Amino acid sequence: MSLIRSHDCPKCGAALLYDDEKQIYICPYCDKSYQFDYFNEDKLLSFAFERIHEKDFGTAREALEFLSKKSSPGFPALCGLWLARSEISSVDSLSIDSHHLTQRGDDLKPYLEQTKGSEKAYFQHIKEADALYEEYQDTRKQILALKSKEAVLEDKVMRIKTRIEARKKWVWYALKWIDSSDLTLKLFLYIFVFMLTGLSILGIYLYTTFGATEFYFLYGSFFAVFLLTYFLQKTVKIRKLNEALFPVIEEINELRKKKNELLDHEHEVSRAYYDKLQSAKQLEWRS
Repeated sequence: MSLIRSHDCPKCGAALLYDDEKQIYICPYCDKSYQFDYFNEDKLLSFAFERIHEKDFGTAREALEFLSKKSSPGFPALCGLWLARSEISSVDSLSIDSHHLTQRGDDLKPYLEQTKGSEKAYFQHIKEADALYEEYQDTRKQILALKSKEAVLEDKVMRIKTRIEARKKWVWYALKWIDSSDLTLKLFLYIFVFMLTGLSILGIYLYTTFGATEFYFLYGSFFAVFLLTYFLQKTVKIRKLNEALFPVIEEINELRKKKNELLDHEHEVSRAYYDKLQSAKQLEWRS
């Protein structure tokens, strides 16, 4: 074996040994071997993109990082390096729901600084798409929070309505029955009114006959006042519950309005995101 000083091990930086028989480079320290073509830039670049397409991102990254150290990297090397570090084979594999990049945000700055024109536009589109993804996720969180709050308020409305219906059972239902076609219920109300009237007449009769009607009259009056108070109390409670219900319904309507606005915004952001990826895809380098 002979020592090749012009090539260093991409892994540990040590000088490589060249095996003439096998025509490979061998690192005497980390025992890693490299094919002769590994140090040919064109072939190395082609090899790296083959590894990227095979989703062997570690090998591709190692090759491209070595190539970048040898000389100032061109757009193909930078494009491949970003793909390998991001662990994707193409921007075409990204989606708004599956945007898992390890090279994003400020990590794109070196790529933007080393490129110009349409090559720089490639990374700029990616950076803008990444920002749109963040905006989409933030909007999605707001929508989910509104949906959760809406569900709580709808449950509150349901509970208030249940309480209102429970009180209406003895008050408003009786009034509705007067206009209904149910003769049995009508008859019940008529009998109740008749009995109340009869009680008052009985009080008058007892007064004229026995002179003890005051007791009975007061008894009948107390009974009538008791019923009236009971129904009035239920009516007041129903009104208070309705007063408590209306603000909740208004709040729900406001939440739904805001939620619909966010859903529209989410759709616009998603569309802009895919437009940016499509623009980047058209500029992406392919081996």
